[in-house]
Amino acid sequence: MPDSVIESEGLPPNIHHYPYKGRDDYEEIWNYEHSLPDRLEYFLITNIGKAAFEHNFLNNEEHLFRNSWKDYFISTNSLLIRMPTKPHERAARNFGYYVKKEADLISPECRLVLCGSSDIHSDTRVKRPDESFLPRTLQNREDPTVVVEVALSESSTDLQKSAECYLNNSNGVVKAVITIRLQHKQEMVLRRWCIRNGAPVIDQETIIVKRRRKTRSNQDTLHFTNAPFIIPFQDLYLRQPAPGTDEGDVKLTQNVLTMLLTGNHRPIRLHKFQVGYVTIPEDWTVADYPVIENLDEDQPDREATTSWRDKLTRLRTHTQVRSETFNSVCGIKWLYLVDEGYFLTGKPWPMSAHGSP
Repeated sequence: MPDSVIESEGLPPNIHHYPYKGRDDYEEIWNYEHSLPDRLEYFLITNIGKAAFEHNFLNNEEHLFRNSWKDYFISTNSLLIRMPTKPHERAARNFGYYVKKEADLISPECRLVLCGSSDIHSDTRVKRPDESFLPRTLQNREDPTVVVEVALSESSTDLQKSAECYLNNSNGVVKAVITIRLQHKQEMVLRRWCIRNGAPVIDQETIIVKRRRKTRSNQDTLHFTNAPFIIPFQDLYLRQPAPGTDEGDVKLTQNVLTMLLTGNHRPIRLHKFQVGYVTIPEDWTVADYPVIENLDEDQPDREATTSWRDKLTRLRTHTQVRSETFNSVCGIKWLYLVDEGYFLTGKPWPMSAHGSP
């Protein structure tokens, strides 16, 4: 049974697999796999029934169980577990950040929601993408319109299988799949998959390759093929752009693609100052964006941001945020102006305790 899943999903033939024997045993397996110096990105759990999967993984709020699985194969009672790696998670997060940033700049009606690992169900499996998008105007919709899958291995077979799975088994709910293959910050291949004539096809392939120039400075040069990378408007928003507006496709330029490949997206901290209150929209959400990972490590007020990963919030991507009027009030301790976005840290407290600013 494991062999059939491994072959059909294009997984490495040497992937480890273990029968499911309960939660405690799974924790031991996880710790063992995590301790391996040359561990693979995935391992497989077999003999886990659907009820056990739903109770112990799908609907479990414990981080180890809720966030470690990638695919559940109903016909074989097999569960694919992904071992998290920083390059993998960073690539998915960074891509989501830049797509959302470009989309939000189009107009308020085009703002996107990052759904993250939003579970997608079909008759044969339950699958979790690395990132996914949904227009804010369609938040009542259960499934995202565009999903993202990332792979660090040299083979792209698993990415193709994932793209085909989403498009073939989502009953038309998922309109596009974006796959990203990274190789040691030297090459990145982005593909956009969609359905054409009833079959999944690659609608665009963009390749970025880093090469060392043979000069006195030995500077790296980047070579782009088929840039910018485009996400069609109708795939994201399920409609055509409105005439006479700025609505249009989301385009990731060479500059953005460069930051995705090299990881050199360290933002410049333009300002940091103490404030008592700031007005924010009622629909604000806490998000773990890539830029918050790169605040200066030597900042003098580190104790003020002990849990900054949980507290920093991206408020707006445009520079007019302070002149806008919002409906709710939040007390914060520090305000960062980074990369044309506002990032807040500090626990909110009720308006009744302090009144309006």
